Amino acid sequence: MTKYEVKGSIGGGKLTVTEEGLIFNNLGKTVEISFKDIKSIELVNKATMWKNGLLKFVYYKEFENENGGYSCDEVVGAFMFFPKANDIAEEACNHVQSILKNIPTDQPMMSKSQEKQTESNTSNNIAEELKQAKTLYDSGAFTEEEYSAMRKKILGL
Repeated sequence: MTKYEVKGSIGGGKLTVTEEGLIFNNLGKTVEISFKDIKSIELVNKATMWKNGLLKFVYYKEFENENGGYSCDEVVGAFMFFPKANDIAEEACNHVQSILKNIPTDQPMMSKSQEKQTESNTSNNIAEELKQAKTLYDSGAFTEEEYSAMRKKILGL
């Protein structure tokens, strides 16, 4: 569902604010950016008769690197608009800023590949802990009840 739509001054561009994030259309390209991936948005200046208005936004984008892995980089986007879009551009900017204030920033953004790696590492850690517990049980370090309780704790049950 569209909340705001700002018409651009170059190439029939359009910046749309939806419930999920921004959709940036310009010069035949479309970029969708989730709110969780947006670092900031700012109304740099309003448009005048002689100068376009400018919205600047910084977001994170995942790129495939030369090693076949992925990295996450900051991208700066800019959107220019005419004077008749000043009010809606300001409203859209304020709306996005209010959403960004409510998104936790205490954890760095992870790329999809980093999330998968973290899940894999967690699985590997659990497997290692279970293996260690079994080795200790087999060596007689603790009873069957203690081993069962330890397994449940490791598995989060």
